[in-house]
Amino acid sequence: MSNKHQQAKPAPGVVTSDTVHGGRGKRMGLPVILLAVVIVLAGAGAGLYSALKNKPQPPHNTAPSAADDALAHPAQAVASAQTALQQATNPAEKAAAYTQLGTAYLNNSQAGKAVDAYNGALATNQADTISTLAALSNAYIADGQSQQAADALQKLVTALQHSSDASLRSQIPKYQGAITQLRQGSPL
Repeated sequence: MSNKHQQAKPAPGVVTSDTVHGGRGKRMGLPVILLAVVIVLAGAGAGLYSALKNKPQPPHNTAPSAADDALAHPAQAVASAQTALQQATNPAEKAAAYTQLGTAYLNNSQAGKAVDAYNGALATNQADTISTLAALSNAYIADGQSQQAADALQKLVTALQHSSDASLRSQIPKYQGAITQLRQGSPL
């Protein structure tokens, strides 16, 4: 007596609809189970969407950044950087203040003073040499000192050659090209 629809017995400890209903359980097809899962997930998703949609949003920051403020008020940025330099208590703080002062001077069209400030940062031996040399070369260019800008870029290339950062070293050809242009008197 073979029955095509004879079901296999579940493993011990497994609860099936047959064990709950005393052998009268019905098999639910896969499409019905999937439909139930979709309905449950859709309801949960709709509730989550509603909760997030009605969540109050934080106000947008409309205050200008320090960089925007420095560009809008370069004289104030110079004064602020001078105060930071006077209050600096160690070489690292002095290097940061000199760099800030150089940037403020450069933004205030005082390239000669920016050159002095960036050189002050380098003299502390605490400055980020690569970024300070790049800024110094820009200050020299703004001050019309092409040969000094080329010298600063040559020091920058030397620093890049000693860098362990491959992405920084990959910029060497760009700076070498700028050095050549400056030494030839060509504008960048």
